[in-house]
Amino acid sequence: MKYPKIIFIIALINFTIITSLVFYLKNTTPVLNTSLKPIPSQVISITPKLGVLTPTPDTRCIIVIDGQKYNVTNFQDQHSGGNIFNCGTDMSSDFHNKHPASYLQIMSQFKI
Repeated sequence: MKYPKIIFIIALINFTIITSLVFYLKNTTPVLNTSLKPIPSQVISITPKLGVLTPTPDTRCIIVIDGQKYNVTNFQDQHSGGNIFNCGTDMSSDFHNKHPASYLQIMSQFKI
């Protein structure tokens, strides 16, 4: 009759381990990852009826000239050289190759 005692001891040890693990997991606070940054090219909007977060794609044409961002969305079709904008890119060299430095003053209205 040795085996029933051994089985009982093993079962008791397993029960103790499982109970301790459950107690530990119930009393721990989950760690939130606060290092996540929002994606700048997306805007989150809330649908009032459903309360569901829906990503809305950013359709603006943003370019960079000398480290400054410009929203040229409304200017694309009015540009005298045509719509030559590569949205989302640094167009500093293209701008300076085709325009005098004084045009940066005109571009200030599109700064964001």
